[in-house]
Amino acid sequence: MHIQVDLDRCEGHGLCVLASPEVFDLDEDGRLHYDAAPSEEHRAEVEDAAANCPVGAIKLVYSAPPGGPSPDSVASGAAE
Repeated sequence: MHIQVDLDRCEGHGLCVLASPEVFDLDEDGRLHYDAAPSEEHRAEVEDAAANCPVGAIKLVYSAPPGGPSPDSVASGAAE
């Protein structure tokens, strides 16, 4: 799993930080910092963060396992 965040779209609401504080962080200036390739143990939290982003700034990219479907699948948060 790989995280992509549209930092131009991000408004710093911080719901991602609440959902997955080990992966997402807002600095004192309100800028988002995140681990673009978190471990699998954070998958559920990161999926929750993406699903609850009010501006849909977080996208998750899942690579297919060996022998699986070839194209990557992408999931995003709020509807665009």
